[in-house]
Amino acid sequence: MTIATCAFCGHEKFGALTGCKSCGRRPQTIQDVANSMYLTDHRHSVSQLREFGEQIRAGRFPAIPAQVAESFRTLAREYSQMLGIPKEDEKLPSQLTFKVGEDRHTAEYVAKQIHLLWVEGNSREDFAKLQEKLPFKHHKSFADRCRLYCEATALLVVLEFREKDERYEELLTELERTIFPPKMNKEAVEKLALIKEAIVDLDHLLSDSKELTWAMEWFHKMGCDQVSPPRLTFLSATLKMNASSLIKMLTDFGPPTA
Repeated sequence: MTIATCAFCGHEKFGALTGCKSCGRRPQTIQDVANSMYLTDHRHSVSQLREFGEQIRAGRFPAIPAQVAESFRTLAREYSQMLGIPKEDEKLPSQLTFKVGEDRHTAEYVAKQIHLLWVEGNSREDFAKLQEKLPFKHHKSFADRCRLYCEATALLVVLEFREKDERYEELLTELERTIFPPKMNKEAVEKLALIKEAIVDLDHLLSDSKELTWAMEWFHKMGCDQVSPPRLTFLSATLKMNASSLIKMLTDFGPPTA
């Protein structure tokens, strides 16, 4: 049985072209297939594969010599029809990376960090105390709505960076991949509609000073109308602060470069 390292998340799996149980992803492009076929025990020792996995989890895909990379892409093209991969998918992966401190990281790594901190972290931590003050019947709808708006905040900020500089396109794509379901099914369509509505709503908050009115409407839409002014202010101020802190982080990183 072939031992492999997932080219997306860096965890061990069995089979170069199988889906990964850790991240759920499987090779879907010619470059994905080439990368995945390279990361197996047919070419490397298990210990070397584990080192590659650590690099991938840190946001750095292992360096592949140009001649070797092309040979694997040639092999991947031969598998493309069998795997149902369109042959026109010949675009090489971006070589642009972000400077994070003393290290350089891929757009995928930065997108995952944004999701971890500004969605997973903020949606739980920043609003936990406010949730405790609400009637219990509103807890779930409040938590779901906070997560939705944290996702929308992250997308709105990255969208604005992308509008000013096309080098952020890959970051936007990777962030969307972490937020939306992998297939455009009913769930994905419904979530896309909710995200779009939240982005428009957030844009009004960030460009308007009527924070209390905005927050009252936000709570009203989830069926909660008895909220004190301090709590209304806390909601709008926290969402604004989250957007500002993400803008600052991306500004500090600067645009991705080769």
